[in-house]
Amino acid sequence: MPSAQGSFAGERWWGTPLSVGITLLIVGAGLWGWHWPRLQSAAHSDADERASLSRRAYLFTVFGVSVAAGLISLITLLYGVLEAVLNNELSTAVLDGGKWALGVAVTAAVVSVYHWLVLREDAAAAPPAPEQPSVPQAPPKRVTALVSADDAALIEALERALGTSIERRIRADAAGVPSLSHDEASAIAERIRNAPGEEVVLVVDGDGIRIVPL
Repeated sequence: MPSAQGSFAGERWWGTPLSVGITLLIVGAGLWGWHWPRLQSAAHSDADERASLSRRAYLFTVFGVSVAAGLISLITLLYGVLEAVLNNELSTAVLDGGKWALGVAVTAAVVSVYHWLVLREDAAAAPPAPEQPSVPQAPPKRVTALVSADDAALIEALERALGTSIERRIRADAAGVPSLSHDEASAIAERIRNAPGEEVVLVVDGDGIRIVPL
């Protein structure tokens, strides 16, 4: 309307942004307020609706976009303020130039906080994950080794593979010391764990290691 141009574009400079803001608020809040409360009500009574892909996609998308918009707006506003300070030009004109960035930051803060609270509510209402049945652990076996005095390194290798200590009984005869690689020690440790009974005796001589379950 030609007669209104002076009011909106002339001395009342705030008329255009105010009218735009009110229009967007009425339209956007109206559409959102028509649909979202119904979706929230359905989510409170239906766990499947709360965990639906469309709902989660909406929440994460709006939360992510609002956080990104808020950060960008704050960076823009901070840049304008710092530039004015460094150029010794700080005045109310800086705030006037950053009014759009400030408005977006405030709006993004409100939107992101609300949707973050909704996400937390959904996470708290989610059913707990089913517990895995606990597998009873077999008690550690008592291991005794009949070894010669020179078998200390071999028994230490077996203890590392088993993760437990081995009681040593020193033989009076010269039985010899077998060679034992890391893989062989691991294999013997597994055989000891799988042996029946609660106690195992290891007979160590030059021919190898014999496992005697008790």
